[in-house]
Amino acid sequence: MISLRQHAVSIAAIFLALAVGIVLGSGLLSSSLVSGLRDDKARMRDELQAEQDRNSVLTERLNAADGFDAAVAGRVVRDTLAGRTVL
Repeated sequence: MISLRQHAVSIAAIFLALAVGIVLGSGLLSSSLVSGLRDDKARMRDELQAEQDRNSVLTERLNAADGFDAAVAGRVVRDTLAGRTVL
């Protein structure tokens, strides 16, 4: 049977472990965790900016290709289907 003294000691040990965990989690370990998260955020921001720049370049190239197609299409396909049924 567990005595009252053993029960009190085990409850005190639980609360002591909880207090140590709270102190370590909020103070000592959080600074390294927060700095790591800041580094990750900065790296992800740089990657996002690079992808947005790449997207802008590709959009400009696509618009240039569409403009070329629109300008040349009339001359390239003129009279191609003359006298032929399409269906």
